[in-house]
Amino acid sequence: MSVRTLVVILAWGLLAAACGSGAIEETDAGFDAGQDAGGDPGADPGGDPGGDPGGDTGSDPGCIPDCADRPCGQPDGCGSYCEEGSGCLRSCESGGVEIAHGESRVFYEREEALFGSSCDSFAETRTCTDGDLSGSFPHPSCTEERLKILLWNILVAGWEHDGIAHWDAGRREKVIDLMESIDPDVMLLQEVTPDMYCDLEAQFSSEYERHYMQKTAGSLHGNAIFSKLPLHNKGGFYIDDRGRNCAAATIRGVNIYSCHLPNTNYTDEYRLAAARVVAEEIEAPLVLGGDLNTQGGIGILDIVKNGYASCGRGVDHLVTDQTCEMTEVLMPADHDYPSDHAALVFRVPR
Repeated sequence: MSVRTLVVILAWGLLAAACGSGAIEETDAGFDAGQDAGGDPGADPGGDPGGDPGGDTGSDPGCIPDCADRPCGQPDGCGSYCEEGSGCLRSCESGGVEIAHGESRVFYEREEALFGSSCDSFAETRTCTDGDLSGSFPHPSCTEERLKILLWNILVAGWEHDGIAHWDAGRREKVIDLMESIDPDVMLLQEVTPDMYCDLEAQFSSEYERHYMQKTAGSLHGNAIFSKLPLHNKGGFYIDDRGRNCAAATIRGVNIYSCHLPNTNYTDEYRLAAARVVAEEIEAPLVLGGDLNTQGGIGILDIVKNGYASCGRGVDHLVTDQTCEMTEVLMPADHDYPSDHAALVFRVPR
């Protein structure tokens, strides 16, 4: 090979090496340019194509809120909420209670229904219409007064413990002390002798109105009603030929009865006949308390109840056209007890 030929071959080799290096550099430069010159080819040069160039506000700036038929506080259709002044339908407020537009709620004229009435008797339904609440009763709730009633037969059976003989020997004070500790609204008392009634009347005349109805034959005890609430229509009716009776009066339109029925010394037919008289005479609305001298064996209680509610203990029962709850049974354990009957305390709504 000549020198000239060798020089040509070397020159071509150097050129090829230089071109190869350039091609690599050009390729690298082109790759970098494809990456960087225009940025990420999947991205928007002006920012995130999925976002708002002016920042994410959570709403469409071109959306027009529609609150005309929507309650205030509800979504406005544009990612925000309807506020008062936007034409939305306003809610109402009364007695600390909020009522949404189009909704209704029962309100009451008074917060408490006194005995003789019910919350339903002074209730009204108030409806909210765009901030305007119909009606006028202000109270969102109402409770019904529950009378505290003492039911008690205060005579002691058997002459060795009889109330007539021993009433003045300390038993009177025990009866009065127990009555005062209970402090009932109404006392329905049975087998009250005239001297007992006079003593109780003297003791409680400043607090209670009173009514007494005495038997007409045999042991001349009777039945009494004592009430802190005014008594009206005082009277009663006899239930057998010995003058057993039900003393009666009304308290705020409710008929109140204190009754004493014949005991097991009489025939079943005699006792059932007396019960039928009671069932025929009593009228609702009513509260009847009495010594019915039955624990349900021959149906006396069912006759007197005649479908009404009852609660009680032993032979002593309360009957009412409402609900009743016996809350206390008081029976001193010592021998010198005030009575041979427990003192029963009830709560009765009206």
